[in-house]
Amino acid sequence: ELREALKHYSERVVRTWVTRRNHGQMTQPDGLGTAASDCQDTITIQLRVRGGRVMDALFVSEGCGATFACGSAAAELARGRTVEELLLVEPQDVLAELDGLPEHNEHCADMGAEALRRAAQDLLRTNQTPWKRLYR
Repeated sequence: ELREALKHYSERVVRTWVTRRNHGQMTQPDGLGTAASDCQDTITIQLRVRGGRVMDALFVSEGCGATFACGSAAAELARGRTVEELLLVEPQDVLAELDGLPEHNEHCADMGAEALRRAAQDLLRTNQTPWKRLYR
């Protein structure tokens, strides 16, 4: 099965599936964003920010391996960036982090970038009303 996956996906994508890098739930994240595709796959990104920069990012996803890989790549891209920088992340950035995806899976990168931007927008909103973070 691993050999078959490597015929279609980069080594980086396959390694992400196997190691489950960046996957998990965060308790009371500072920012939270979810995106979905037409095929009903979802990616949720959770951010922890300190000193104006993302110090940790995790994701959860429902869907195929490419969706999983894009969630992981988006979380990886978030670390060390400012919230403003997260608002500028594009699907091409997610694809580059993974060394690309087959064309039929590129919509997963759209989800990863969108979930990251939504998490950044949520972070900006919760900074204005921090008490709301307690009810996640």
